[in-house]
Amino acid sequence: MAIEKLHGKDALLKEIKNENFNPDEQRIIDSITTFDNLMDGEDVKINNQMVYAKGAYVLIMLREIMGEEKFMKAIRNFFNEYNYKIADSSDFQGTVERIMGNSFSWFFNPWIRGTERLDFEIKDLNSIERGGTFVTTVKVVNQGKINIFAEIDVMAITENGKEIQRVFMDENPATVVFNTKSKIKKIIADPFLKWADMERENNIVNPKNS
Repeated sequence: MAIEKLHGKDALLKEIKNENFNPDEQRIIDSITTFDNLMDGEDVKINNQMVYAKGAYVLIMLREIMGEEKFMKAIRNFFNEYNYKIADSSDFQGTVERIMGNSFSWFFNPWIRGTERLDFEIKDLNSIERGGTFVTTVKVVNQGKINIFAEIDVMAITENGKEIQRVFMDENPATVVFNTKSKIKKIIADPFLKWADMERENNIVNPKNS
């Protein structure tokens, strides 16, 4: 996360987006269990930049779930406990679980040890005008096999600006309702690229094309 430290979160997310979530390259990411490889010190016969990028993205998602304070506590505790020692991803998982007070296998197993995918999709857009207010409803569905059990951002871009709502995602579809004073031009799930969604084309819907 050196980029974030030097240039901020926006720079880190831009770097990840530009280098690793090009649709032509996404097929490479979904089968790399990189955080495990990094911490176990195994000989990884793949592009090193891809390895470190997904490892960083796993941490970004974990921070989103845990919250900044608990995440940073986990990082500090982990390095204090295992400084100059051999550690692997299971040790880091244990540190997280001790802080959070519950199992995080649902997160570490698919993202680090598995090849499952996360895929948000916006569906069933409906927009009507009521007394000068445009009421727009969409469903956000996770078409992948990884459940995040966390909130994601959903952004509506209107003729006069933008509006952001947060919606909790699990295995069930989530409904989002926007009440805007101008027509919506576009709706985007996870607009700030906080989640390693492997198929981003279906994260965006244009009312004209729905």
